[in-house]
Amino acid sequence: MENETICRFNFNRSSDLVCSNFVYETGKIGTISRPAKTHMAILVSRGSGEAVTGAARFPVGVGTLFFVLQGESYAVFGTEDLAYLYVSFEGRRARELTDRARIGGAARAFADRSDLLPLWQEALSRTDEGNVDLWGEAVLLWSLARVTPTAAAENTLSAKAAKLADEHFSDPALSLAAVANQLGYDAKYLSFVFRRERGVTFSEYLRDLRVRHAAFLMEQGVASVKNVAWLSGFEDPLYFSKVFTKTVGCPPRVYMARVQTSEQK
Repeated sequence: MENETICRFNFNRSSDLVCSNFVYETGKIGTISRPAKTHMAILVSRGSGEAVTGAARFPVGVGTLFFVLQGESYAVFGTEDLAYLYVSFEGRRARELTDRARIGGAARAFADRSDLLPLWQEALSRTDEGNVDLWGEAVLLWSLARVTPTAAAENTLSAKAAKLADEHFSDPALSLAAVANQLGYDAKYLSFVFRRERGVTFSEYLRDLRVRHAAFLMEQGVASVKNVAWLSGFEDPLYFSKVFTKTVGCPPRVYMARVQTSEQK
C-alpha cells in the first residue's frame, strides 16, 4: 500500500450502523473544503500535514486518528507523501457512538495511535464486496473504544459541562452561565477549564451540537427551517441559518435539497 489508492465499497445496508467505504488514500490529497456525506474515521499512515474539520484545525502525522462529522466541511493538506486510511459510517448508531466518544468541536483528533495501523492495514487487505462492512465496523469500533473517555475522565469539570450540553442542547436557555450556575462554578473559570481541556470554547461546543442535530433533523425529513431551528435550540431562525451556513458551508435549504437528491439516487 505504498502508492496505490485502494477503495472498498459496501452495498449491504442496515439502519443502525453502515460502514459504507473503506479507503486507502494516496497521491494528491483533496484540499478543497467539502461537506462530508457521512461520518468519517481517518487514520494517517504516512507523511504529515494539517486537517480542517468543522471549526477545528489541527496538525496530523503518522498515527493521528481524527473524525469528520456528517455535514461538516473538511479538507486535508499535506506533504507529497501523505497517505491515510478512512472508514465512512452512518446510521442511527453512528451518532450514538460519536456522542459517546465526545467527538465534537475541536475534540476529535487523537495523536500517537500508531498501534492501530496494523489492524487497519490488515483489515483493508482482507476486504472484498462481501465483507467490507464487517471489517470497516471492526476497525471503527476498536478505534472508538480506544478513544472513548473512561469513567474517571467523565468526572472532570469539562466533562460534566459537556454532558449537560449533550443532554439539553435543544433548550434555548442553555448557556455557559446556566451550566456554570448548575455546577456551582464561576462562568469565567468554567470557560477557561473547558477550553483548556477540550480545545474549543463551550459556546463553540454547544453550537456544534445544535448544528449537528439540525442536520440530522433535515436528513430525517423535517422540511421547515423554522421548526429545525426551534428543535435544535435556536430561538431565531435567521440566526440559525447564518450559523448553519458558516459551519456546514451551505444554507439550510440547500442542505435539504442535497439530502433529497441523495435519497432519490
